[in-house]
Amino acid sequence: MKISEICTVLDRLYLFGAQEEYDNSGPQILFEDETAGNILIALDIDAAVLEEAVVKKCNLVITHHPLIFNPLKSINYSDKHGRLIAELVLNKISVISVHTCLDRKYPLFLGELLGFRNQTVFEPEISSDARGYGSIGYLSGKTVFSEFLKHMKTRLNSDYILYSGDESRLINKAVIINGSGSSFLKKSADLNADLLITADMKFHNAKEAELYGICLADIGHYDSEKMFKKIIKNDLHEHTKLDDCSIILSDEEKNPIKVYLEM
Repeated sequence: MKISEICTVLDRLYLFGAQEEYDNSGPQILFEDETAGNILIALDIDAAVLEEAVVKKCNLVITHHPLIFNPLKSINYSDKHGRLIAELVLNKISVISVHTCLDRKYPLFLGELLGFRNQTVFEPEISSDARGYGSIGYLSGKTVFSEFLKHMKTRLNSDYILYSGDESRLINKAVIINGSGSSFLKKSADLNADLLITADMKFHNAKEAELYGICLADIGHYDSEKMFKKIIKNDLHEHTKLDDCSIILSDEEKNPIKVYLEM
């Protein structure tokens, strides 16, 4: 199957045209007439993922976050980002990214993983109630916040969760946003949610949450989206015929955020 055909399938599945204006989903580097060898899937591409692609004979890397996010004015081999792009080209590795268009297709996936029921899309698209950003969901019953934090850490297999709010509070209704969701804090409080689950929260967001009376759980950007890799793989298996190549989930990619706790 040609790489151009896989790009067409990804566009049909995730609708590149439905991405946010600031985004750059779609082909980043494209050798469209090449036949796909093995395919590597990662959240991001860096030097380690590039090396993994070369070793595992992958000539297509599909990422969630775009390789080229801002317009390029030049490619300088002495610059690390420029070198990464140049090495991908030299190795004839295509890169296709599915970012906010993928977020919009699967707004309920994170809530389902965490055990929320009766979910609706938090910010639905005008043309479809099934697509959009994030979800509003309910637990099966009221749960103590501290216990639910433990549950989330287990379900996400994460090293840490940052949070704010009263650990003894009973939680039932939540807004769940993968990636960076601080801009949805006030709307979540206005909807009388007990909890906002998202990532990339700052000090002032926590203070704002105290003011609004809503709990926060920052599960980390990586842990909120790492399951997208399996989603993409399953979609490719379902909608393409790739009998002659393997679809590989990157195992070189690691969460760049670490927490030091002195014992």
